[in-house]
Amino acid sequence: MERVWMRAPGRWIWIAAVGLAACVAEPLPFAGGSAGAPDLKPPAPPDVRCWKLPPPPVVAPRQPSAPTSAACASQDDQALPAPDTASVVALLVGRWVRCGAAAIGPENQAGIEVGGNLRWRVLDAGGGALVPRTPRFGGALRFFGDPAQVNLEIELDGSIFIGTARFTAGGDVLRYASSGFDIVYARAAPAANNGLDNVPAISDGRCTLVGTWDAQSPQSGSNPPSAASFSWNADGQFIGGDPGADLCQSHFMEGTYALGPGRLTIAGSGMGCPEAFSATYQIVFDADCKQLTVTTRSDNCTGGRRFLSAGTSTLVKRP
Repeated sequence: MERVWMRAPGRWIWIAAVGLAACVAEPLPFAGGSAGAPDLKPPAPPDVRCWKLPPPPVVAPRQPSAPTSAACASQDDQALPAPDTASVVALLVGRWVRCGAAAIGPENQAGIEVGGNLRWRVLDAGGGALVPRTPRFGGALRFFGDPAQVNLEIELDGSIFIGTARFTAGGDVLRYASSGFDIVYARAAPAANNGLDNVPAISDGRCTLVGTWDAQSPQSGSNPPSAASFSWNADGQFIGGDPGADLCQSHFMEGTYALGPGRLTIAGSGMGCPEAFSATYQIVFDADCKQLTVTTRSDNCTGGRRFLSAGTSTLVKRP
């Protein structure tokens, strides 16, 4: 039985995936050679080449100080929260082997990897080594409030794992507590590429968002109807500003996105929500990939998003 986190009104709950496997079992299209949609990267038009957001610093992985079998055997050692978010990040990055029956994500896994770009994915055992699962299962990490709280998104699906991370003194054992479950992993040797090939998808298999689009959104709660313009690049980044604006000159929104068949996920600043609050949309492109409708599927920023908010928004690509 696999556990999947889904949102219920006012809270997150886990559900058994028996009979609901379609929630997560469909191929999730990530760039980097996974099954599903190809990773289309068209040449960037001039209105996209004029900007690029600085990527977050790459976090180096730690090496294990003991074999995973010994670390798993010592999992009863005291595990403590890290003192701040920077410490959580430094300890999380790397590869982890599952010690018990519980797991973050599908239970038929060997472990997980948290890349130096702060994206995670499930690992399987293959040929005596840890290999990324295909199709890829994972997404972005988000950190909230208490520095020990770590939320792991299942990208392009909208579900999320919410929990707190604790580590033994040497950093070789991770205990992830989530809704009554204590999930234990032991640190393994990191991958040579530090998981940096785990990047967001930018195509639904036919269309991409690369370019500048003008958007109209309906009224959402107390927020009136809104209009804005967005520029999306091939690195999974976007900026946004006033409707019709030259975004090369000014913008007040910026963030990251992932696009796959039927789904778009975004997170960023300037939209009326904390930067880490993501939203997932159902999407439909027109025949020539120049108009897109997005309908909110889930939004961690309930009622606060001022652009691409609840309901259905329409985006039209500029010539």
